[in-house]
Amino acid sequence: MTAEQNFDLTALLKDRLPSANLDLAQLLVAITRLRCLFDQDLQRSAELGGLDKSEHHALSTLLLAGRALSPTQISQSIVQTTSGMTKTLRRLERAGLIARIPDPADGRRQLVRLTREGARLVERHSAQITRFWEARLERCNPTERARLIKAIRTLFAFAERCFPEMEPRLKAKGGARHAMQRKPRPAAKSARSR
Repeated sequence: MTAEQNFDLTALLKDRLPSANLDLAQLLVAITRLRCLFDQDLQRSAELGGLDKSEHHALSTLLLAGRALSPTQISQSIVQTTSGMTKTLRRLERAGLIARIPDPADGRRQLVRLTREGARLVERHSAQITRFWEARLERCNPTERARLIKAIRTLFAFAERCFPEMEPRLKAKGGARHAMQRKPRPAAKSARSR
């Protein structure tokens, strides 16, 4: 057996964190690994569909909403800074995947909607990612799959309840230390484009 095959994270957690809540530690490791796996899938799919992670999330949010949204609503949904969202939307608009329309409730604001091409692309992109995950779920027997789906629903509800607790700066860059150290900067005069 190689060193890689011998690596047992559960045993390591038990040895290193004897007083810690092992279930919680395993949950956090699982969430982190699944997030990395999902990001990897987005990258693989991006190579096929031409979308980066923020573009995929923005288009998916619009597709799921089924209506035009404000840039703020999209950035809150996908946990992206306002400046990052501005750049993402600019790239998507240039590519013809979204269009800006006046907000009927407030003529000074604009909303963002999917174009037909944007909807087609994100549906294709999402279908590719779904195929990756369906292949993984096939490794589970029906009982495991049912338990996993139930656990996912519980985790999703928990995440939705906890989401309002996140400070905007933490949502933007992820990490309390970073948020505490970061000082407000003057707005940039020009945005870098892709």
